[in-house]
Amino acid sequence: MIRASISRIRHRGKPSQPAPKAQSFVEFAIFLPIFLMIFSGLVELGFFLNQYLNILDGAREAARYYSDGDPKKRDLTGADCSTTLDFYKQAACLVAKTIYPVRFDAGKDDVVISVIGVANHTRTYRWPSPPNDPAPYPETNGEWHLFGRGGACDPDTDDTCHPALTNAEIDAKLGSAPNTGIIVVEVFYNYHQVLSLPWITLFLKDPVKMHVYAIMPISAAEPTATPIP
Repeated sequence: MIRASISRIRHRGKPSQPAPKAQSFVEFAIFLPIFLMIFSGLVELGFFLNQYLNILDGAREAARYYSDGDPKKRDLTGADCSTTLDFYKQAACLVAKTIYPVRFDAGKDDVVISVIGVANHTRTYRWPSPPNDPAPYPETNGEWHLFGRGGACDPDTDDTCHPALTNAEIDAKLGSAPNTGIIVVEVFYNYHQVLSLPWITLFLKDPVKMHVYAIMPISAAEPTATPIP
């Protein structure tokens, strides 16, 4: 009788062990918010990469297609994409068509097109510019802009400022290029986050500014023995 009582007392004095299921629920509750944050970040990254590749395809398609075009073909009528005869605007319209259903924001996005002639490993001219493009063409010298502008402006404070690749940057990319003409299609695009969650915008600005470009040879701009008018 005494031994049985002592045994019962000892058994009652042992601390109770937590149930395995309760412990799993606690661990899951702790990990769930972290998992959701990581998962939502990956989803947002997927949307961003999809948009980036779409914009890059637009620049490449326009540069490839209009590498057979004539950069001296201009149209001052201000026609829309379906009727314009302007070389630069047609190329920009192809960018917009390629990236559809993504749409440009005319106040913040832009397509910039430049045509450059290279002779004896040296850049000799950059269109559009006088006398190839006299006034009243409203573009920055050497840069055609669909919406914005380049030149002396600050892209950090001016949403319409989209300076194209500089001559020095172009020279560095060309290297020891032979006599050739090239077309440079640049796209400035603001990616607006789809989820726009606070733990993502805390580390990544919304919108995210993209700048992609494509460079292709264009025979119509190749320097010749006779100066191009």
